[in-house]
Amino acid sequence: MGGSCQAGKQQGQKAFHRRQGKEHDRPYWPLLCRPAGNLNRCPTSPQKAGAGIRRETEEETGYRVRNVTKVLEAYMSPGSVTEILYFFVAEYAEELRVHAGGGVEHDQESIEVLELPFAEALQMVQTGAIKDAKTILLLQYAQLNNLLG
Repeated sequence: MGGSCQAGKQQGQKAFHRRQGKEHDRPYWPLLCRPAGNLNRCPTSPQKAGAGIRRETEEETGYRVRNVTKVLEAYMSPGSVTEILYFFVAEYAEELRVHAGGGVEHDQESIEVLELPFAEALQMVQTGAIKDAKTILLLQYAQLNNLLG
């Protein structure tokens, strides 16, 4: 079970992303994407997966999030992958920052936290700079539901 979170702050119409820099033998790294992670680490059901996404978001971005809401769930490629992903939206603000972010050392994560204007993130989908399907879905969800103005 995996999860991904679109977090934004209304005032500045900003959304945060992570740039995963861990070295992989994959041509798409580093990847610009949403905070995300394996939710199996927490004792949770799909209905309570928000606890896991709160943890993952804080580890990766350094922010605590509030008003976490599950907005959809989807199989990204049901013909080849059986994992279901849970998608969340949440709010963050500067006063919710608890550390610099960057991931968890024992997981060998190397994450750069980026805060982008929402319009710029949407443009990056158009230009192909954002290729991660989770991120694209959540950005489009936020746009369709006018979450960031």
